[in-house]
Amino acid sequence: MAKDVAERGSLDTKDPEIKAIVAANDNYEAGYHRGNAGGLDAIETDLVVGNIKLAVNIFGKVGTLPTGISIVDYEYEADLAAGGTTYTPPVSTFFGFFAEVLAMMDINLEWHDAQTAAWDLSIDLPLEKFMLHQSASQRLRIINDDGANANAIGLYGVTWTGLTDYEYEAAMASAATYTPPVDTFFAVYGEWAPGTEFLDADNINIEWYDAQNTAWTLRIDANTEKFLLHQSASQRLRVINDSGSARAVGVYGATWS
Repeated sequence: MAKDVAERGSLDTKDPEIKAIVAANDNYEAGYHRGNAGGLDAIETDLVVGNIKLAVNIFGKVGTLPTGISIVDYEYEADLAAGGTTYTPPVSTFFGFFAEVLAMMDINLEWHDAQTAAWDLSIDLPLEKFMLHQSASQRLRIINDDGANANAIGLYGVTWTGLTDYEYEAAMASAATYTPPVDTFFAVYGEWAPGTEFLDADNINIEWYDAQNTAWTLRIDANTEKFLLHQSASQRLRVINDSGSARAVGVYGATWS
């Protein structure tokens, strides 16, 4: 009798329907379910820990997604050895840095130009102290250009979770503009000329939209571009290439909602 039942699949006059769990909905209908050797996450590829709220357990997957913005103090203090030694701050960090220097060009900030795959000297001593941001690609690093002496450095800021790293990298055509998204802290870096160092006025700049006169105006030149700016709902800031030829540009920051 058992053999006959197994062959027929049921004692019912009609065999039960084979059902499947699908990603499109949460239906769990009566019937036979075939199963999946890959588990539920083979059916729903979004069932991963990064999409589940922190510490919540769903079918054995414990979530890691932050439930809010968390900010932790960040500090780094060290003697940076002579001769081009570098230090790269961690991702998702707002920071300012200070240094002991024997000359104006000893401790500097470098920007990695993704278009040329090269590190360019970006900010020299007088500009070091202002807030910067290290996003996911880690395009910023500190370098000791003193060939003979170690120099003390201190980096101070905050590392956060609950925000989203924001990055834009492109070869910007002459006179082209780019408007960062709303709800974004950002800083802008750019190539002064292929293979050379520093940004300069009338190259990669920031424009502000003057709502009173309905015009884009007030270019912010190279000496202030690198510092953290904020794009709010009206999107009054944009990046412009005033150089007369194509230039690499990198915009880095953090976006939230």
